[in-house]
Amino acid sequence: QPQPQPTPQAVPAAAAVGISKEELEKLIEEKINAKVVPLIEELIRSKLSEVYIKAIAREIIEPEVNRELVREIVREIAEPMVKEVLEELLS
Repeated sequence: QPQPQPTPQAVPAAAAVGISKEELEKLIEEKINAKVVPLIEELIRSKLSEVYIKAIAREIIEPEVNRELVREIVREIAEPMVKEVLEELLS
């Protein structure tokens, strides 16, 4: 009767190549710092510069828009008043 063979235990990949858990964590952290962190920083920089550019554009454009809006409102309000005063003066 054959003896049952013990099933091999799963060996963590780090132990299989002779790297301790601490060394593996350090290596992963270094790779993250080298690759992922710069990508995140660049993304933040680009988004911040996009927001900054939009803010500058808004500061430049909004006063013009507001001025034109004010002119239009004044025209709408003042024009009938001026016509009324002119009609009174001419009658």
